[in-house]
Amino acid sequence: MIADNPVAGVGAGQFAANYMHYQAKYFQNNNNTNELLLADNTIFDFNEFIRLTAEMGITGLLLVLLMLFVIFRPGKNIGFSFIVARSGILSILIFSLLSYPGSILPIKVLFVSFAAMIAVQQKNIRHQY
Repeated sequence: MIADNPVAGVGAGQFAANYMHYQAKYFQNNNNTNELLLADNTIFDFNEFIRLTAEMGITGLLLVLLMLFVIFRPGKNIGFSFIVARSGILSILIFSLLSYPGSILPIKVLFVSFAAMIAVQQKNIRHQY
């Protein structure tokens, strides 16, 4: 999917709709019986960054990486809540390398809450100077 649509991706939420087509195409070209035994109707991938790149392309991935850079850029940490928020986002990012937390609503809400906490803290830092 990424190779076929590198810039814009296949569209938001379209990984599940397209995966089976790519799996069928793969098995037409590769007749490995061990892989055939593991094939299934997969609607989730086990890496959020791969799903993000497949759905939104490299453009979407770069925008997310830019947002993460802003969140984790070096600067003044102004309190415990800032550290907690960064730690929460970091743990979600580590989890997203091995699973699909972007498909779980409570984790999405936590991510947005942590990002909002960081944005407020960073805004307060700018207004102090």
